[in-house]
Amino acid sequence: MAEDSPRLGGFSAGLAVILNDEDSKKNLPKTRLLSCCDDLGEQSVERTLEYVFGLPNRSLSSLDGPVDSSFIRSVIRNLFSRYNANSGDSSSEKDMICRPDVVGLEEYTICGDIKIVKPPFLIESLEMFSSVRANTCVWKGKWMYEVMLETSGIQQIGWATNSCPFTDHKGVGDDEDSYAYDGRRVSKWNNDAETYGQSWVVGDVIGCCIDLERDEIVFYRNGISLGVAFQGVRKMGPGFGYHPAISLSQGERCELNFGARPFKYPIEGYHPLQTPPSKSYFVTRLLQCWSRLLDMHSVERAEHSLAQKLRRAKRFVSLEEIFRPVSYAICEELFCILEDDVGHAEYMVWGPLLSFMFEVFELHAPHDYSSLDKVVEVLLQFQGSHVLFENIINALSCGCKVAQLVLTECPYSGSYSYLALACHLLRREELMVLWWKSPDFDFLFEGFMSQKTPNKQDLESMIPTVWWPGSCEDTCCESNMMLATTALSESISKSSYYMTHQVQSISMLEEVDKQIKERACGEKLKHLKETRNEYREEVIDCVRHCAWYRISLLSRWKQRGMYAMCMWVVQLLLVLSNMDSVFIYTPEYYLEALVDCFHVLRKSDPPFVPSTILIKRGLVSFVTFVVTHFNDPRISSADLRDLLLQSISVLVQYKEYLAIFESNEAANQRLPKALLSAFDNRSWIPVTNILLRLCKGSGFSFSKNGESSSSSILFQRLLKEACINDEALFSSFLNRLFNTLSWAMTEFSVSVREMQEKYQVMEFQQRKCGVIFDLSCNLARILEFCTHEIPQAFLSGPETNLRRLTELIVFILNHTTSSADAEFFDLSLRRHNQSSEKVNRGMILAPLVGIMLNLLDATKLVEYQENNDLVDVFLSMNCAETVLYGFQYLVDYNWDGSCRGEAYMGKYKELENFLTFLACRTMSEHDEVESIVDTTDLDDNLCCICYACEADAQIAPCLHRSCYGCVSRHLLNCQRCFFCNATVTNVSRINEKTG
Repeated sequence: MAEDSPRLGGFSAGLAVILNDEDSKKNLPKTRLLSCCDDLGEQSVERTLEYVFGLPNRSLSSLDGPVDSSFIRSVIRNLFSRYNANSGDSSSEKDMICRPDVVGLEEYTICGDIKIVKPPFLIESLEMFSSVRANTCVWKGKWMYEVMLETSGIQQIGWATNSCPFTDHKGVGDDEDSYAYDGRRVSKWNNDAETYGQSWVVGDVIGCCIDLERDEIVFYRNGISLGVAFQGVRKMGPGFGYHPAISLSQGERCELNFGARPFKYPIEGYHPLQTPPSKSYFVTRLLQCWSRLLDMHSVERAEHSLAQKLRRAKRFVSLEEIFRPVSYAICEELFCILEDDVGHAEYMVWGPLLSFMFEVFELHAPHDYSSLDKVVEVLLQFQGSHVLFENIINALSCGCKVAQLVLTECPYSGSYSYLALACHLLRREELMVLWWKSPDFDFLFEGFMSQKTPNKQDLESMIPTVWWPGSCEDTCCESNMMLATTALSESISKSSYYMTHQVQSISMLEEVDKQIKERACGEKLKHLKETRNEYREEVIDCVRHCAWYRISLLSRWKQRGMYAMCMWVVQLLLVLSNMDSVFIYTPEYYLEALVDCFHVLRKSDPPFVPSTILIKRGLVSFVTFVVTHFNDPRISSADLRDLLLQSISVLVQYKEYLAIFESNEAANQRLPKALLSAFDNRSWIPVTNILLRLCKGSGFSFSKNGESSSSSILFQRLLKEACINDEALFSSFLNRLFNTLSWAMTEFSVSVREMQEKYQVMEFQQRKCGVIFDLSCNLARILEFCTHEIPQAFLSGPETNLRRLTELIVFILNHTTSSADAEFFDLSLRRHNQSSEKVNRGMILAPLVGIMLNLLDATKLVEYQENNDLVDVFLSMNCAETVLYGFQYLVDYNWDGSCRGEAYMGKYKELENFLTFLACRTMSEHDEVESIVDTTDLDDNLCCICYACEADAQIAPCLHRSCYGCVSRHLLNCQRCFFCNATVTNVSRINEKTG
């Protein structure tokens, strides 16, 4: 780096001339020094200044006094300005354009509601459709303006006359006197729409050009022409020309640049609508002088030995003799110009000054930090420097948004140079505080974090040729395909949507190729070839996207930054979490960036750091944070809490990561109770996945197919202890588990019934059925775990728990076994390329078998024999035939090859015995009921909710009656009487005496 270069104390900056190729700083060994001496061989400060300011030889007379800033300013104003006056003349433009001093939006032309989000012209539409014209019109010549897209939705940008009407539904391009381009719909508009251009993305810069010499309108996307959009544009007279105009749909944003800033992509021959400042050329030339002065430092450091020899020969004067006064004089002149022309200060900073700073700093590493620091130190000593640096930070943020796409191993990505310069400037506390206090801090920070996404045409230009293993594509350009093939690693196939889609598309493409080779004839062959072309385009698009994401997101230098950021942020958040007053104000993007970067590092292939290091150094702290805060009420955003919970759900799927959770003290203390508490309407799916992973492998429902037998014995014990020690928490969790499983099976049954009625399996409905069925299976397996570890909650706890459990078993059996067409039922579950061995109704039946076996095992224990009787509960359900049919189906089901039956087959006989006993009791009860019905009338004191039990409970204060089981179950979800909606204060049993 520049700081590490040798430094000399007294090398005269003006006594060296750089004689080299264009890329001087990249080829420093080729640089030569040329002494600026007079004819007698004596040192000459005059000749040095002539070189710095580009003046003719001997235009400066001999100096009588010291070189100070006053003398240098006189040189700038008297000599330098004479040779560097701007020769441009805009007087001829008066006959072509009608414009005020400042080009802007004409407020009275606004239709709808357009808000200026950030001055000068970052605008947003607040209504369904808003339009506006600029206060400038043109009728001759070639003109342009630029639009930087903050969003990529429906926007119609172009040109319109005053006669073009704007309404709530019509805008630019919807009339014959207006012309527009919309990249969202890839269309051009002039009364009617036609296909034109390319799709645009956020960060694109659209150049809107009108050529009234050829009567044409052309649009450019990031400096590349999209072709002539309109020809034969109607001629207009003076004062009645074409205005820049734009229409936006609601929520769309863009930034307009009429020329108040230098164009990002100026088009040759086209003029900006806003007149550039007259002093722009002068400032550019002045900063070039400063750049020459700084270049001499680089030469001095590069030619250290030669400089020493020349100094010993006394052919050079001290550098400080002229460097300080020249630098100060240039800055004084610069700030004087900016103060005199405040309206054009932004143009000067975004244009000449920013280009100068990049020239000093270097766009790519190694950067010249030393020279830039000298520039910044001088600038900060002037009164107007804060405004100047505010504009510089603004320009760098904008530069990151619109940076060109670069497909190469970084650090030379499109936005790198802007970020590198910004990071170095913001290391100064003074500038960092200035940025923090800026009202646009959030907006500017978002700009620095932005990265453009390429569209199809961008990827085609960056990756013109693609190839994939087994393809039959032309491989003559093998060297050009190296980048694409390198990008296609296994890590992307696991994590990227595009790679997953690519694998599927390649498979389908190969299948079509196979059918074509079988020489299909006629229409079939034609159809196959058309299909092949579609699949081929999909594959090519996926390959290009994979290459882009691989290089733009997974390059080594970015992984290094992500790793450092993860380590720092997680430690910071752990410290802040102990400070309530600070933690609640932590920006959300800290958590989002932490989670995103961590998972990118975890999935990177090859890994940036070995997994052992990631686990020891990074994962431990990360696990501590997520288990502590995924249910933290201080995090107000529910989406953020979900993000942390989903991270746990992902990590516990892997054995090595699960071991970290087991050895983590915070996870052991907090996770079990936190998971039970988080099982609510919003988070039940990720909590279900986590609980399932911790408890899997411990029941009859454990599948052999593609599932690891490992589970967490430790967390099973901790979950059991949490449920036993906190009865209220477990009761609430169990209630939500019953409700959710009941809802899931109902949704599944309804979806299957809809498909059966239409007798066709729609892809969307099939996916929906598959997802709901998987969730139902997972919930049932968690319920199986509860009956295995905590049977007392059902057998000796509240009667409601056992009754709801048995009702749910019968409910699931009824929905699963009552399908008229068993083959259709299984077909509705099966996804693409999945066999019946992996997806079948046994997946939901197995947990039911496990639940029954767990309960039957528990009833053998003495402490449960005198409590809730399992057979009595099933008999009380008043649906004997359904219960018997369901259990007979379980007994007869073929479990071979689908579930781990070896450990349970010995107990499976118990289920058969239970069925036999249940059938006998059912017949006995049926005979008794018939005899009672024949001799007596029905009891009027039955519960009017279930009509199965006596109304033995009274609700206060309304005194309505029902059975205690129905009332208790109702109060789990609602605290109001289901008869009169009164708030329930008490429920009392009714005995025979008071009854």
